[in-house]
Amino acid sequence: MAFRKLFFKRVQGYNRDNYLLQEGDIALDEDDFQLYRGDGSTIGGVVIAGATSAVPVSTGNGTDISITGGESTATGSTGGNVNINGGNGSTDGNINIGTENTTLITIGTSGNNIDFPATTTIDFTGATVTGLGVSGIANDIVNDTTPQLGGNLDLNNFDITGTGDINITGTVTASGGVTLAGTTDVDTITTDGLTITDNNVSANRSNDDLILSSSGTGSININGTVTGTGVLDEDDMSSNSANHLATQQSIKAYVDSQSGGGGSSLQSRATKAGTTGSLADAAQADLDITGFKAYALLTISTDRAARVRLYVSAATRTADASRAEGTDPTSDAGLIAEVITTGAQTVIISPGAYGFNNESTPTTTIPCRVTNKSGSTSTVQVTLNVLQLEA
Repeated sequence: MAFRKLFFKRVQGYNRDNYLLQEGDIALDEDDFQLYRGDGSTIGGVVIAGATSAVPVSTGNGTDISITGGESTATGSTGGNVNINGGNGSTDGNINIGTENTTLITIGTSGNNIDFPATTTIDFTGATVTGLGVSGIANDIVNDTTPQLGGNLDLNNFDITGTGDINITGTVTASGGVTLAGTTDVDTITTDGLTITDNNVSANRSNDDLILSSSGTGSININGTVTGTGVLDEDDMSSNSANHLATQQSIKAYVDSQSGGGGSSLQSRATKAGTTGSLADAAQADLDITGFKAYALLTISTDRAARVRLYVSAATRTADASRAEGTDPTSDAGLIAEVITTGAQTVIISPGAYGFNNESTPTTTIPCRVTNKSGSTSTVQVTLNVLQLEA
C-alpha cells in the first residue's frame, strides 16, 4: 500500500460545489467538516469513505471519555444513529451527562426517540424532568424504596395489584364498592349511615335505625350474652314496652306468675311488699304496692305498729283518707281491707278478701294508705300475701 504525506493550505474564495479537485488532492470542507478526495472528474471531490458513518471512540475498561467545550454536537446522517456506550460498550459502566445544576439536556423535536436496552437503569434523582413521554418501561418501581407522588394518582381505569401491605394514615374516601380480602386492620370505618369503631357499630345519622338483614334463607346469629338498655329484665313486665326485648328469665317468671289462662297450671301464692318514706308518729302517707290486677288477699304484715288500708283505686283512697279509726266506711268507699297492728305483726284475712284494681285501665298497682303508730318517726314496711286471679 502506498503511503503518502499530505500537505494542507487554506485557499480562500473557492466553493466545493464548483471546484474540481485534481486526482490525489485532499480538501477539508469547513462547512460540514468532512474530507473530500479529488478524482480529476467529480466537482467538489468524493467524500472519503467512512466519513458519513458513525465513528466509534473506544477506550479500555474503566477509562472515561469526556466531551468538553462550549457546544459539542454528535449528529447521525439520515437514518443513522448516534451511539454512546458505557464501559465495554454493552453492559458495564455509566454514561454521565452533566454534573452541575445548570445542565440542560434537549432531545430534538417532535418524533425523536431514545431507546434504552431492557437492563438500563435511569437515575433522575434530584433532577427536574418536563415534557417527557415514556413508553416501554417495566411496571415495577424497584430501586426507589420510598417513591412519592407530586399530585393525584390517576389509575386510568387500571388496578393496583400485588402481594404486600398498604399502610395509609388518614382518611380513605372511596366512591363505588370497596372489596377487602384477608385481614384488614382499620381504626374506624364511616359510611353515609354507619360508623364502625373497634367493636362498636352505630348509626351516625340523627334518629336513624340500624338494620341487620340476612340474605335469602340465611339467618342472623348472635353469640354470647345480650345486654343494653334495649333489653329489659322485669319479672312482672311492668313497663309493658312495645320497643324493648325481654330476658328469658323475666319471661319465665312472668308466665309462672300468671293464672292458668289457656289451661295452664294453678298459680302459687306470692309476696308483694312496699315501704313508706319516713313518717312522724301518727302521720299517714300513700303507698303503692305492685301486685296483680285481681287477687285473693290472704294476710297483711307490718314491721311496726301501723294502720293499713287497701283500696281499688287511687281516687277511692283519696276520698277515704280522712276517715277516723273505728269509723265504718261507706258501702261504695272502695275499701278492700283495713288492719291495725300493734308492732311487727301479721294479720290473717279470714275469710280471704277479693281485691282488684278498678282504674279506667286496670293495672297491677294496689293502692294503700299507711299510718305510723309506732310512737316515733320511722318508715313502715307493708307485706301482702296474695294469690293472682287475673292475667
